[in-house]
Amino acid sequence: MNEDSNSGGRYSSARDYLRVLRRYRVMLLVITIVGAAAGYVVAKRQTAVYDANATVSFQDPTQDLSLVGLATSSTQTPAGLAAIAAETATRPQIMQAVKAQLHSPLSVGTLSSLAFASVSANSGLLVVTAAGATPNDAAGLANAVADQIVAQSNRSTQQQFALIAADARRQIALLLKARNSVQNTTELAVYQDELARLDTLSGFAKSATIAEFAQPPGSPSSPKTTRSLIIGLLLGLLLGLAAAFGRDAIDSRLRTSHDVEESFALPVIGHVRKQSMGKVAYMSNGGAPMDELDLDAFRILRSNLEALNLERPPKSILVTSAIAEEGKTTVATSLALAMAAAGKLTLLVDCDLRRPVLAERVDVEQSPGLSDYLAGLADAQQILRTVDFAEPLVPGKLRPANQNGDTHEVTHRLVCIPGGSVRARTAELLGSPRFAEFLGQVTSAYDAVIIDSSPVLPVADTLEILPHVDAVVVCAREGRTTRDLAAKTREALSRFPRHPAGIVVTGISPRRTEYDVHAYSYSYR
Repeated sequence: MNEDSNSGGRYSSARDYLRVLRRYRVMLLVITIVGAAAGYVVAKRQTAVYDANATVSFQDPTQDLSLVGLATSSTQTPAGLAAIAAETATRPQIMQAVKAQLHSPLSVGTLSSLAFASVSANSGLLVVTAAGATPNDAAGLANAVADQIVAQSNRSTQQQFALIAADARRQIALLLKARNSVQNTTELAVYQDELARLDTLSGFAKSATIAEFAQPPGSPSSPKTTRSLIIGLLLGLLLGLAAAFGRDAIDSRLRTSHDVEESFALPVIGHVRKQSMGKVAYMSNGGAPMDELDLDAFRILRSNLEALNLERPPKSILVTSAIAEEGKTTVATSLALAMAAAGKLTLLVDCDLRRPVLAERVDVEQSPGLSDYLAGLADAQQILRTVDFAEPLVPGKLRPANQNGDTHEVTHRLVCIPGGSVRARTAELLGSPRFAEFLGQVTSAYDAVIIDSSPVLPVADTLEILPHVDAVVVCAREGRTTRDLAAKTREALSRFPRHPAGIVVTGISPRRTEYDVHAYSYSYR
């Protein structure tokens, strides 16, 4: 047997990833929907927050004031004034005035956390943004903050003009004391004229005005239901993908032909669909017979077995599995019938002496059988049974005709040996010289000998037969056989002389596409 280790990874191609997505698509869809629903619920249960914006414009009234000999502050740009206001917008002094204006029960600190100011890069305006539990709360807070910023800026400007006016008065007083020249008289007239303007500006000068009052917003700024829905959907998808690949990583069951081939280190030579399990090819046994597609699967298996060794096609073929319920009896019986239908003199032997079921499958007497022969209680002629069967009638397909042109039913014959009476020490019976002699005789007398044996791992019966056969067929059931079972079976088979061997994947579910097999059938009309 081939003992090479698996060379490929678990996900060696895009097809492996698609296989996981297809297998766990329901779980992935459910988790994704749950994630989206959770995002929606979270968004709906959050307290709505509304944002409103008020804008303030600035100008420097001193930049157009021409005073001779008077000390004035250096002029500033509107953007510079807006930047200064943005830094002081939420200071306690302003927010205390805002609290008083709104008669708000909130603390100064809370109000400060609900508002902030920034300078628009495009217009240079100061933008005051405020948040509130209702649209009116947000708009009211933004407008109140803007009002206090404007009021503070204008007071500062008016105080500045009041200082300049006071300086002008001092200059006028000095000039009145020293009226000793025409120049002093002229200068005095200029100061007296400018003093009137300064007094006016100290009471009414404005450096800031509200450019646009905040309006109650029509929708909340948070939570964003659509955004929360999308975030929940994406998180659900990621969680679903993690769950799907995590579950697949810990799932040791063999689900594809590629998995089976890698785990057993043997080629896949056949596939059996799920609806064929428990049935027998060419025979109905009181149930629905196999359809033409399933019969073709065993014809393909028959051809692939012969191709295992073209120089010396195997005659004695052992059919086994890792554990029970893997479909070995279905494969062994249907393979034997397919070989008999091909015109080969075929013998089917039930060597599963612990649980003999072949007699029931082909409807023959159970005893006497192989166990009785090996125990010396029956001779060879007594244990032989013959089974006659016919090719199934396919609708629209003509039966073969004889020389007179008459169609007739084609019948075939299969010889079989049932398991016989259930006895103890079956491994010793199968390991006896009498069994080896029996197997040698039937192999020389028949074109093909198909042996339905016990599973490899639970009992030692099959290991007693292995040295005497020409080829081995191991059945592995989709979604049931595990990598651990495959490794143990491979190890058990490797202890014996090398035989041509192959795997038959059984129990394939309908519409499975991950198998590297493209079955087809003709439609007869």
